[in-house]
Amino acid sequence: MPVTQTMLQEFRNFSSSELKAVTKNFSNQHVIGKGGSAVVYKGVLADGAVVAIKSFCVDASQHEHVVRYAEVFSVLRQHENVVKFLGYCQETKIQMVPIEGKCVAAERRHMLVVEEYMPNGSLSDIIDGSSRQLDWTSAFRIIRGIAQGVAHIHTKGAVHLDLKPANILLDSDMNPKICDFERSKILNQKDEDVAERVTQELAGTLGYLPPEYIADGIFSFKHDVFSFGILLLHTISKSGLLQDSTDWIPNALKGEDDVDSLLGPSSRDESELKEIKRCMDIGLQCTVKERTDRPTMWDVIDMLDGKEQLPKPALRNKVSSFKKKGKT
Repeated sequence: MPVTQTMLQEFRNFSSSELKAVTKNFSNQHVIGKGGSAVVYKGVLADGAVVAIKSFCVDASQHEHVVRYAEVFSVLRQHENVVKFLGYCQETKIQMVPIEGKCVAAERRHMLVVEEYMPNGSLSDIIDGSSRQLDWTSAFRIIRGIAQGVAHIHTKGAVHLDLKPANILLDSDMNPKICDFERSKILNQKDEDVAERVTQELAGTLGYLPPEYIADGIFSFKHDVFSFGILLLHTISKSGLLQDSTDWIPNALKGEDDVDSLLGPSSRDESELKEIKRCMDIGLQCTVKERTDRPTMWDVIDMLDGKEQLPKPALRNKVSSFKKKGKT
C-alpha cells in the first residue's frame, strides 16, 4: 500500500503549541514512559480528554513512524483491544548544525503521535512485579482480550511485529489494548498460511521473536502468533498464578517440562486448574518451531473458549492438526 499524505489527513493534526501547553513544554513531570525511539508524555486536552503523547527521538525515522501509524490505523480503525490513535503533530524547524567545522542550516522535524491514555499502565508492570498481581479470572480476561486484538489486526491484513508485555496497555477496567505500531506492516493476503515477506532489517524484542525471523528475516501473521504464545506463558508464569516461580518456560519450549507438574497441589478449584493448563498448552502450541504448525489467532480464541481441541502433544512438532480458517 503506497504511503501518502492522504492517510495522515484522516486523523487530527494537533498543533505543536497545543501539545506543548498540555505537557508544560514536554516537562519531565509529564513523562510516563520511555522507549528506544520515543518518550511518552501525559496530557489533558482542552476538552478534558486525557491523552498519551509520544515524541519520537530519532530524527531520521521520525516521519516514517508517524506515517506508519497512519497507514496501519487507516485499515485497523477502532477495536476494544487496540489503543485508539487520536492524531499526530509534525513540526519542522530550521536549525544551525555543525558539519565539517561549519554551521549549516538544516531542517529538523519534530514528530509526535497522540493516543488515548491508559491509566493502569502496561502488562509488563504486572509481570515485573511493580504492580498488583492478577487473580486467574483477570489474567484470563487479559489473555483473551489480547488474542481478540491480535485477531482483529490480522483480519485487517496487518501484522504487529512487536507484541510483548510492555506493548499491552490496561485501561481503567483492566481491559487490554495493544499499542506501539511503529514496526507494523500491511500484508493484506487472505490466506494466513502463505502471507509472508522477508526483511533485511531485523527489529523487535529478543525472546519474543520467532526462529524464522531471526534466521531468515521471514515475517508473517504467524510471527505475531509466536510472540503471543510467549506473552501468554510469561503472563501465567510471572503473575503469581503458579506455585513454582522458577523460569520453566525455556524447558517447556524444548519439550523437557510437563506443564502438569507445574500445577501441583493447589487451593484453586479443578475447573480453574484445567483452564490454566489449557492456556499453558495453547502458549506452547503457538511457539512451535515450524510456523505452519502454529494456530491462527482465530484458532487460539476458539481454543481459549473451549470450542476447539488442542492437538495431541505428539503432534505438536509434526503435522499441524489445525484446519484453515478464513478471516471474518
